[in-house]
Amino acid sequence: MRLSVLSDLHIKGSEDPFYRSLLRVIGTASGEGDVIVLAGDIFDLFVGNKPVFIRRYSDFIWACQAALQRGVQIHYIEGNHDFLIRRAFRKMDGLFVHPQDVSLQMDQARFFIAHGDLVDRSDRSYLMLRKLFRSVAMKAFVRLAPGTVLDAVGRTSSRHSRSGRKKISGTPPKRSVFHAFACERIREGYDFVVLGHSHDADESSLAVDGRRGRYYNVGYPRVHGTYLVWTGAENGFRREPLPSAT
Repeated sequence: MRLSVLSDLHIKGSEDPFYRSLLRVIGTASGEGDVIVLAGDIFDLFVGNKPVFIRRYSDFIWACQAALQRGVQIHYIEGNHDFLIRRAFRKMDGLFVHPQDVSLQMDQARFFIAHGDLVDRSDRSYLMLRKLFRSVAMKAFVRLAPGTVLDAVGRTSSRHSRSGRKKISGTPPKRSVFHAFACERIREGYDFVVLGHSHDADESSLAVDGRRGRYYNVGYPRVHGTYLVWTGAENGFRREPLPSAT
């Protein structure tokens, strides 16, 4: 029994070495009882079920299909770079797409896993943008627009987003917000809370109303080079190196 959580790989194309690392993680999931959670922003752009994305990441789809046939269960939580993707995987029995989060129970432990982009309720500009991206109008646009147009617009948007980010030293300013969110989930009865989005490889033991739980953030694998793995050990998740692409 093995639970693996990956997020924020921001894979930019089929030649991206982190793409090969992702395929190896999926390929080594042994079978019955193993669970993989892809917690958003796995790809720098994957919108809808357009052939341009399905062709680009066909090896990913084949790897998932093979894992499902071995008895692996896969959960894909949409992020802010990969969304409206349910139809792309609708024929894959055992792969579940979630718009926000997923709750799991394994070996008497309860897990709350989300991408994390809804944690900071004060970031109203992002929340409005996220709402727009999930709106009926956007769904219609994604359905009707050529995939090449979505690809071009998305790549331009991603470049602007990356160039506008500021490098922050010291404790990330949103860490307390993520801790507070995790405390609420622990209060609700979860033993483990796993988030992404903030690119902050944080983990902490938190006590709330007499309950103790653990919070983890996957971090930014492109910098930290790791993902999270839980095997039922009392110590919780551990950070394992992403497999080499070679």
